[in-house]
Amino acid sequence: MVKSTIDRIAGIVKSNVNELLDQIEDPEKMVRQMIRDMDEAVDAAVATMVTAVANQRRLEREHADNTAKAREVQEKAERAVASGDDELGRLYLERKTQCARAAENLGSALEESRRMADELRDHLQGFRAKLRDARNRTGALPSTERPNPSSAAIDAQDITGILRTIQKQDAGVPAAVKRQIPNIARAVEAVAKALRRGGRLIYVGAGASGRIGMMDAAECPPTFGTAGEMVLAVMAGGSRALTHALEGSEDDRTQGRRDLAARKVGPRDVVVGLTASGRTPYTLAALGYARSRRAVTVAVTCNPGSPATRAARIAIVPATGPEVVAGSTRMKAALAQKMVLHMISTAAMIRLGCVYRNYMVEVRPTNKKLLERALSIVGTVTGADRQTAASTLERAGKDVKLAIVMLQHGLDRAAAAKLLRRHRRDLRAIG
Repeated sequence: MVKSTIDRIAGIVKSNVNELLDQIEDPEKMVRQMIRDMDEAVDAAVATMVTAVANQRRLEREHADNTAKAREVQEKAERAVASGDDELGRLYLERKTQCARAAENLGSALEESRRMADELRDHLQGFRAKLRDARNRTGALPSTERPNPSSAAIDAQDITGILRTIQKQDAGVPAAVKRQIPNIARAVEAVAKALRRGGRLIYVGAGASGRIGMMDAAECPPTFGTAGEMVLAVMAGGSRALTHALEGSEDDRTQGRRDLAARKVGPRDVVVGLTASGRTPYTLAALGYARSRRAVTVAVTCNPGSPATRAARIAIVPATGPEVVAGSTRMKAALAQKMVLHMISTAAMIRLGCVYRNYMVEVRPTNKKLLERALSIVGTVTGADRQTAASTLERAGKDVKLAIVMLQHGLDRAAAAKLLRRHRRDLRAIG
C-alpha cells in the first residue's frame, strides 16, 4: 500500500515538473496561474508524504514485532524439542518460519518504501527549484517581451512560411479581445457618460501604442462629427513621434504628468492609458496624474498583472502573449489595442446617436468620396431619389441628419433643426 501510494505521488510530481518545463518553454500559457496550481500540488504531495512516512514507521514497528515473535517462537520450539514433545516443536518451527517470512517481506517493503520516499523528496526539491526559476523568469519579463516558441525558427522559413506564422499568431488576437468585452463595456459606458456631459475622451501612450491612440482620435471627427477636442490623443514625444521613433521619451514620467496637466484634465474626462507591456513610465505617470484629478482612468495593456492594471479604475487586458518577433509590440499587441480602441470609440458614439441604423449620419462630407457617402445615406434612409437627396443635403448645409429629418417629416431647415435639438440630434428618438 505504501509503495503504491508513493509511486502515485512520485508520478504526479514528475508529471507536474514536466508540465512546468513545457509551460516555461511555451510562455504563451498562463504560467502564473500554473505556478499557483503547482504550489497547491506541492502542498498536497507533502501532506501525502507525511502520511507515507507514518505508514513507513508502522512498517518498521511491524517488522520489529515479527522479528521478535520469530525469535520467541524459535525459543519455544527448542524448549519443546528438549522436553521430548517433537510435535509441538514442529508446530513452533512452522510458526517461526511464518514469522520470519513475514518479517523478511516487511523488510523488503520497508526498504522499497525508503527508496521511494527518498526519490519523492528529490522530486519535490527539484520541483520547488523549478517553481523558483519560473517565478524569477516570469517576473523578469512581461509576456509581450518574451520569446515566442512558435516563431523560434522563423528566420529559416521561406516567405510563405513566415507569413503563415505571422497570420496564425494574429488569428488568436480576436479571442483575447473577446474575453475583455465586459471590461470594454465598462469603459464605453464611462466614455458615453463623459461625452454627454461635455467631457473628453483622451488617449495617452508612447511608441506604437501612442500612434494607435492618435489614429483613432483623428478618425472620430470625419466619421462621427465630433467637435474640437472631444476625442484627443497625447503621445510621448509629441507630434514628431508620429513619424520618428523617439523611444527615449517613453521613460519620462515628469513629461507624462505635464502633458496631461497642459490639457487641464478633470473629473468630466476619461483618460485611456495605452501600454502593451503595462509598465511604460510615461503612460503610468499620466494615469496617476489623471486619477489625482479625479478623471475616470482606463488601462489597455496586453500584460496581465502589470502595473497599468493597478493604476487605472478599469483594466482592459487582452493577453496576446509573446510576439512573433520578440518584443515587437507593433504586431499582436498593437492589433489588440487597435481593436479595443475602435470598439470603445465606435460603441460610445453609437450610444450618443452618432450612428442611425448602421449609417454614419454625422459624417462630414469634406471630399468627393464622403459627399457620395452622405448622398447615399440620405437617399437610402429616406427613399428619396438622388436629385432630391442632393438638393436637400445642400439646403441642410451638408448636415446628413438635418437632411434626413427635413425629408422624413416634410420640414424646412429651421423646423427640422429645432426638432433635432429637442431630441439631442438622436434620429432614433425622433422616430
